[in-house]
Amino acid sequence: MKTRHKRLIKVGKTDVRHALGFFWHDQTKIYVAENQEAVDEWKRRGYGDSDLHPMAELENAFRESTALKFISWCKSGGIVRQGARQVTFDYTTHKVVLRIR
Repeated sequence: MKTRHKRLIKVGKTDVRHALGFFWHDQTKIYVAENQEAVDEWKRRGYGDSDLHPMAELENAFRESTALKFISWCKSGGIVRQGARQVTFDYTTHKVVLRIR
């Protein structure tokens, strides 16, 4: 029997299943790369291949971010606004609801 690995599908109401990964700026701001064009733009800003984290690590990065945390698309705006009180991470296998104090 083949085991399915969890895969991040949605963050809040935003579908992220096709995202290529995310950049974690100063362990505070998380920017999700929606396509190769976004990745290339961030590389022009000085980020490298090792700075692009896999989407499977997004929830943990968000948990470890400082108090001013948020998640945004690299090019087109917010996914989780700064100061949000709750965030839901939907995976293929389960759902995680984080309450932020």
